[in-house]
Amino acid sequence: MAAAVGHCLRTQVPRLALRKLVPCQRCAHPLEYYRPVTHMKRFLPPLLLSFALAGCASVPTGERWVRSEVYFGLSKPDGSLISNAEWQIFMDEVVTPEFPAGLSVVDTAGQWRNATGHIDREQSKMLVLLHPPGAATEARIDAIRAAYRKRFSQEAVMKVTTPVRVAF
Repeated sequence: MAAAVGHCLRTQVPRLALRKLVPCQRCAHPLEYYRPVTHMKRFLPPLLLSFALAGCASVPTGERWVRSEVYFGLSKPDGSLISNAEWQIFMDEVVTPEFPAGLSVVDTAGQWRNATGHIDREQSKMLVLLHPPGAATEARIDAIRAAYRKRFSQEAVMKVTTPVRVAF
């Protein structure tokens, strides 16, 4: 409860209070109105939470890079599969020249709904590239996707890009 101090009400002024002048309700003389600091209790939980969360956050190390994952389905429209030899030729001719510094390929299996609404389940390859951010690199990845779609008559080649921290 706020305490009023002046000729009308005589109470002690709480320590750590905010001062404001208001008129007395009985005689309209100005009174010093002290709002105790206890009204700040509503700000205390969010403040403490922010300190707690800031303390939990660790400072990430490494450089800001991008992780690009490119998913290549291995089924052809005629029902046959892209062979390991065909995949390796594609890697040697298209992918490796664009990213000679390094990459990873992971065998995966997945499914997706095609343009006709049918669920296609197929074996896939996931290409993982870690690279500095930049439009030129994204364009090179998109060129790889386009080359794969054209070479193997694919409806789509999915790309997922996320920010990462990289340290060597």
